[in-house]
Amino acid sequence: MDRVFADIMDGEHPWAIGVIQEPELLPHMQAPVRITLKNAHGETVTTWNHTGPDHLYHAAVYDTMVFEIWKSKAKALPVVAGRGVKGW
Repeated sequence: MDRVFADIMDGEHPWAIGVIQEPELLPHMQAPVRITLKNAHGETVTTWNHTGPDHLYHAAVYDTMVFEIWKSKAKALPVVAGRGVKGW
């Protein structure tokens, strides 16, 4: 979640205008709030407080994870189909 927040704040992954204009997007992206507290042992603990529906935020988290995994393995993936193969 930290990575997605940082990417958004840095403008790392610009979104299409149609996505930005989606009325559900902003409330979902603002619902998670990062909080830092001291635990019973006096240690600093950071967590996310979910103040409302945040499904689109989590979708961005999953998308980021999949992209990073795909990017790291893309060179090792075999080509499974070429042009003209039915269903492609």
